[in-house]
Amino acid sequence: MFPVFPVEESGKIRAFNTHTATIRGVIGVIKMPTLSTVKQFPTKFPAFTTGGLRSLIFNEHSNGLAKSGAIVRIGRKVLIDETKFFGWIEAQNRGQK
Repeated sequence: MFPVFPVEESGKIRAFNTHTATIRGVIGVIKMPTLSTVKQFPTKFPAFTTGGLRSLIFNEHSNGLAKSGAIVRIGRKVLIDETKFFGWIEAQNRGQK
């Protein structure tokens, strides 16, 4: 079984292995976003409830959350990019949308 994540050699990624293909060569350092499902997010950050997050996501086009890029959809799965979500919260605090 091949690893799903990039293989690092001396600080640079030399190969990216998947089950079906291998891409070789220096492609730079990839920063993987921290993604959580709507159910996982409140366990990491108890200040947020599942219902509250669902409400924010439902209204994402009117509250600016969609524009921030914090919500990632893969098929029916909805994921939250934690860094972008907290950046959006900071922007809300500053009065920006």
